Amino acid sequence: MFILPKSNYIITLAFLVIMLLPSCRGCEEPQEETKKVITQEEEEIAPMVQEGQRPALERSEGIEESEELKGIMASASRHMKTLENALGEENWAIARDSSKILEDLIGRQCVNAYIKVNKDVSQDFVQISQRFNDAVLRLLVAEGYQDAPLALSQFKLMQEGCQECHKKYRKEQSAPGG
Repeated sequence: MFILPKSNYIITLAFLVIMLLPSCRGCEEPQEETKKVITQEEEEIAPMVQEGQRPALERSEGIEESEELKGIMASASRHMKTLENALGEENWAIARDSSKILEDLIGRQCVNAYIKVNKDVSQDFVQISQRFNDAVLRLLVAEGYQDAPLALSQFKLMQEGCQECHKKYRKEQSAPGG
């Protein structure tokens, strides 16, 4: 069999790479075992984990994630107002920028933060999220065509999606009369 000279370099290089990589069959060099020092906090948490309770450490992470969700929603609220104004003025550049930001804030960050905070997410939540994302995509297309009636109708669908989601899944309900 005739091998071109350039091929010899490739074959040699491939051979060296294969020989230098550690094997996946457990033939790697033994690693020095390090003794884990268990802190008092870990000792207190261990029995709780074994009993299926959530330790306080995890609860504080949930609080941080909840605060993250609130921050995302506050930013999204500001961008919804900016988008609404831009659509009313037919300022397509600002409308498009706001739509893209909302696509990320609500369509990705908000949904992901909600899922982190709430481990059990219903199929209904997923469907509301998908309808919101569909409306954002149609809004972006309408903005590309500078079609004000279509853009406004998609913006209203986005708002309805937000309202439906908040009505069903928002943990903090406003006080009566407020």
